[in-house]
Amino acid sequence: MAESRKYSVLTLKKLFALSGNKCCFLEQDCSVLLFDGETFNGEIAHIEGLNNKSARYNSQNINPNEFDNLIVMCPSHHSKIDKNEGKYTTSILKQWKAEHEAKFLENPTLIDEDRINSIIENQIIIDNSITTINSNNTINNNYYGNQSINQILEDDEIIREIFDYIDTSITYPSEHIRSLTKENINFRLKVKIDLNFPEEHRNRVNSMIVNSTKRKNLVDDYLRELSELNDDKPDILREKIQSCFCEILGVTDHNIKIKDFSAFEKLAKRILPVRYIEDSKYQINAKAIIIHYFEICNLGEEPVDLIQLNLF
Repeated sequence: MAESRKYSVLTLKKLFALSGNKCCFLEQDCSVLLFDGETFNGEIAHIEGLNNKSARYNSQNINPNEFDNLIVMCPSHHSKIDKNEGKYTTSILKQWKAEHEAKFLENPTLIDEDRINSIIENQIIIDNSITTINSNNTINNNYYGNQSINQILEDDEIIREIFDYIDTSITYPSEHIRSLTKENINFRLKVKIDLNFPEEHRNRVNSMIVNSTKRKNLVDDYLRELSELNDDKPDILREKIQSCFCEILGVTDHNIKIKDFSAFEKLAKRILPVRYIEDSKYQINAKAIIIHYFEICNLGEEPVDLIQLNLF
């Protein structure tokens, strides 16, 4: 179980976007602004404590630093709820979180990189494996770039909805042989594109990859979060997408040469609920999911030199 304060940038952006810049203490009105100009006056509080010395600790919560377990409060009220956990229980704080954030769903507060950096300076540690912090403690803008928080929240919700649909509504074709091998590799993407697509299709594939970059980061975040909760679930989702891929190409091997860019477009539609097949917002997020699996060599022919090096 994690015992340090490590939050992804996406978690912080969502948390503060839905805070309304106000302390989440609902017993009485709090006048403290979390951000007052350039000054950060808030603290991130855990609903279920970070470790066994923390208030409301739950040993079953293996991801206490995830969005659903966090609220933002002023220091005074943060201290108050932790010193009186018998009164401020987990159920009460979860209710407060839901009520407080519901007020700002339609009009979330924009939190930019400067404000995220302000949080870092207040001793909140960002996990270097999830985001990039430069030597001067500023965040690399290449992660989510200049996407608005509204767009990030919407894409994140769509991606989770698509994965939920894959999990609950897509079954394995009987002829597709399941394989539970775990792949965690790096590879030369250009080599794989050249191997799988004729020259006239490569520009379209590259364009799809560029357009999917920011959303693919959300896919990576979600699957990382999911693997911590259920180690087998990412494998099951991967296998279902591989099954759909095989179904579209009429093959039984998901590591076969793709040849036609339209296979990606068909696969993106195959993993969407019927009501969203023609929805451009859902299509672009579905394509980000497909690109994720193509990049990590779960779809398409694998470069021979990398196979020989046992990287696949």
